[in-house]
Amino acid sequence: MDDRVVADKKAGAEKEQVEKLTLDEDRPKGARRIHLHDIQDEAEAKANDKADRVGTALRAQRLKQGLDLAKVSGDLKIRRPYLEALEDSRDSALPGRAYAIGFVRTYSAYLGMDSKEVVDRFKLEISPETELTDERLGEEYPYVEAGSERRWPKGSLLILLMISLAAIYGAWQLSFSVDQMVSGRSASVSPVSSAGLNNGVAPVAPFSGAASDLPAGTITGAPETTVTIETLPTLSSPILVPPVAATTSSGEPEVALEGKQYGVDSAIAAATPAGRVTLRALKNDAWLRIEAANGKALFSETLKAGDTFVTPDQEGLVMVARDAGAFEILVDQKSIGLAGPNGLVLTGLSLNPDDLGL
Repeated sequence: MDDRVVADKKAGAEKEQVEKLTLDEDRPKGARRIHLHDIQDEAEAKANDKADRVGTALRAQRLKQGLDLAKVSGDLKIRRPYLEALEDSRDSALPGRAYAIGFVRTYSAYLGMDSKEVVDRFKLEISPETELTDERLGEEYPYVEAGSERRWPKGSLLILLMISLAAIYGAWQLSFSVDQMVSGRSASVSPVSSAGLNNGVAPVAPFSGAASDLPAGTITGAPETTVTIETLPTLSSPILVPPVAATTSSGEPEVALEGKQYGVDSAIAAATPAGRVTLRALKNDAWLRIEAANGKALFSETLKAGDTFVTPDQEGLVMVARDAGAFEILVDQKSIGLAGPNGLVLTGLSLNPDDLGL
């Protein structure tokens, strides 16, 4: 019985040795064994790195307050996919650096967090290389740098120049023709005859001196005809006609339109001087909204082309607009380009000069 037990143990040991040798032969030479604790350490490292990111902190704060992403998206006017990308730390899914910073600032302030500290952490997480290599930024970059417009081919520029010259020449010819027509029409009008001033009385033919014995004011040219000459009163001074103001086709006087300059209300303006950033409307019916770092609306108005808004000197201001292409951004009275492409809806563009790339 003991011999049989010893034989079974020996056979089991030989089998284990054969399996070990087989596994060692299948493994490439120089390959390192992967242990379970190595896999666990790597997973824990990734989890710890993700736990330290801003997106995780935003999600935790939102869940702590019992808020739903749909409600947050509706309150902040930020699309839900962007909020999900922030919480998941998927920077490549965000439309650009300036947008992402504005989203983080608005979202953190909405949750009652220190938005400045959160934004500083987020800036460290976003690498400049990621922003520069993002192919989608060509369509969704928040503003266009001055001087970065596409260059036109020389042939196209020549054609445009010729068209412009032809249009100018045509306008000049049209104006010249109109002047000629007016001058010709004025020359063709005959002068007013004296008969019109005499109320239709026929002119009196000159008579000889022999008729001086006749009574004044009567002429006897025929027995049956007597003509009475009425003397018109002379005017001692000319009649003054007041000048007529230039009017439009509707009959109303022309009004020179000048762009208005807007700012925050007097209470805020008294406590805060004007900032470096100015927004200028390039189109009519350009709706603009300026929000503070805590999400409070400081300004909301529909501007006309040429109107400007001077931002107060505050940190954390964001711009909300229905058409990014309707506004030009000026920093220190120098243009840095449009706020974005035509038709793009701005939901939270940071107006800090540092975030604008300056």
